Amino acid sequence: MGDDRLSNASEDGVADETVDAAALQFRRNDEAHRYEAVLGSEIAGYAEFVLRPPARIVFTHTVTEPAFTGHGIATRLVEWALSDARDRQLRIVPRCPFIASYLETHYQFDDALEGRSPAS
Repeated sequence: MGDDRLSNASEDGVADETVDAAALQFRRNDEAHRYEAVLGSEIAGYAEFVLRPPARIVFTHTVTEPAFTGHGIATRLVEWALSDARDRQLRIVPRCPFIASYLETHYQFDDALEGRSPAS
């Protein structure tokens, strides 16, 4: 079995902190217009969005809080947010550079991207 902890290595190669990946939870916060990665009681990162008719979600900005950078949290958050948006049958508009870059190499969301035809 693999280790479910994410490690952040310092410049000398020694792990600074370890984040328990299994404890990381994701949620959609409609009041704040963002998806959130939560670790314990702390928000580790978030991806902001704006809903636009008809059935479009525009991702505008993704943030990982400084204490949690280098653990892959933003990538896991984006995967979860994009999956949730697709499950809600929303067309994805990536205005956030991080999400746009992610989508350049993760084709599983192509069917939900604005400007691309859904697969038949």
